[in-house]
Amino acid sequence: MRSRTLVLIALAVGLIVAAPGRAEENDEKTLKENKIPTDGPGLITYFQKRTLADDTRAKVIRLIQQLGADTFREREQACNDLEDLGGLVRAQLAQATKDDDAEIRRRTRRILIKLGPAAAENNLYPIAARVLATKKSAGAAEALLNFLPCVEDVDVAEEVARSLAPLTMSKDGKADPAVLAALTDPFAIKRYSAAEALISAGGAAHRPAAKKLLKDAESGVRRRVAVALLMAREKDAVPVLLELLESKNSDDADAAEDALSTLAGDAAPVPPDTDSKAARTRYVRNWENWWKEKGEKIDLAKVDLTGTGRYTLVTLIDNNGGFGKGGRGMNGVVMELDNNGKVRWEIAELMYPVHVSKHRRDRVMISEYQGNRVTERDLTGKVYFDKRVAGQVVSAERLPNGNIFIVTRNQILELDSKGAEIRNIPRPQYDCLSAKKMKDGKIHMVSSTGWFYKLNASGKEIDKFSIGVVSTPLGFNAHFLPKGGVIVPDYSNNKVREYDASGKMTWEATVTLPGSVVRMSNGNTLVATRGSNHLIEINKAGKEVSKRETKGSPIFVDRR
Repeated sequence: MRSRTLVLIALAVGLIVAAPGRAEENDEKTLKENKIPTDGPGLITYFQKRTLADDTRAKVIRLIQQLGADTFREREQACNDLEDLGGLVRAQLAQATKDDDAEIRRRTRRILIKLGPAAAENNLYPIAARVLATKKSAGAAEALLNFLPCVEDVDVAEEVARSLAPLTMSKDGKADPAVLAALTDPFAIKRYSAAEALISAGGAAHRPAAKKLLKDAESGVRRRVAVALLMAREKDAVPVLLELLESKNSDDADAAEDALSTLAGDAAPVPPDTDSKAARTRYVRNWENWWKEKGEKIDLAKVDLTGTGRYTLVTLIDNNGGFGKGGRGMNGVVMELDNNGKVRWEIAELMYPVHVSKHRRDRVMISEYQGNRVTERDLTGKVYFDKRVAGQVVSAERLPNGNIFIVTRNQILELDSKGAEIRNIPRPQYDCLSAKKMKDGKIHMVSSTGWFYKLNASGKEIDKFSIGVVSTPLGFNAHFLPKGGVIVPDYSNNKVREYDASGKMTWEATVTLPGSVVRMSNGNTLVATRGSNHLIEINKAGKEVSKRETKGSPIFVDRR
């Protein structure tokens, strides 16, 4: 599943939006429990203490470049100086791990390891920002904007940025000077966050200033501003989204395709059956032709754009035969829900679907446990790829390179894009409960014997830690965290537990009969509960934030 690509300021994050008064009350309660101020000036100070001063930030940039210096002494001194600055430099170091200089990449990774995990309060930042937005204190917008580049996790930073809109305009209709200044800031996240806030709260008067970022040098900035403008019914966004369809950054291309498809509706060009460059080029040309033919006639004021945003994938089981007439065992359905819980599409008559992954706008990979079957389908259910496996299938997904990664209870498979087997990693019978291939090529796995394993690409064990024997029914989905930790549902013990990369349990919540979990971008955890037929959102305090009843027993849930 690709990363969540659309960050839209006008849409709610949770499955159910709580009443404003109750939501604010819950947020303030959470802050008080964590000894964080709840008044405006106190929260501004809270964020300022976690923000690098401009001169220190400039110093960090110089030190990072010094990591690639010609002499060993200079490189070592830069390492020591960066370590002395502590956790506030994590965000800039994380960005430097992608530097063109191999020595800088190596040393920044080493420093990050020495600094240890990101701040445990990371997930409290969006809550503090939401409360601050209700206080309307002078200097609040500036404090949040300056804080954004200091957050290592981009999803967390963007959650913080959503609180800027209420702070952007004064009562007399003037934009906050700090927001206007951020439109030209060197940091991309400040530029697009300021633009999104102005587009959302500033009205037409300030959109020309935001539209200048449609020509920004960074595609991520152009993408986010274009999507925000589309939501504001501005046609200037569409040509930029069309250009982004050919972006080398998959997040940008996927977000552009999602937004354009929502705009076009049934008239959207049909995606190609293959991932070849020629097919993709034809697909992009079809989009351009669609806009030439339809663009002038489209009245954006009349287009329903509510389907654009974050979606929830879920698989459901109904043993009473409520999901189709396909015969014995065809009791499952896969569906995608929009922000309001409305079904966007569904595929029924499946044999105990325990996992679904979506790797492009119109294709899903479905794992049917009882059928020992993996299929790739379009959203009408038409099958394009069909693979029978030896043993009960647990999960399957397309990797970024087009290969297919399949997990069964007793083996881990990797196939090429056409389905030919590349690698087969045997595991003891019924050993695999859940597994995922991470970006670095390693495989993270939860075992039925109560261990979390880290394997290399060939399946050799390189690390493990105990998570306790997890009691689970058919269908179990852990959430593997990008930093090496894991969130585990423990069905029979009514618990959801989080472990960091060292094996330390860092969080636990009580949830009735959890079977599948996913960490949301706002720091909360979405849980599919088998026995009570609900999707429940839990915050870091272990409290229920939202609850949605499902038509059957939810086996798997994911949020993108």
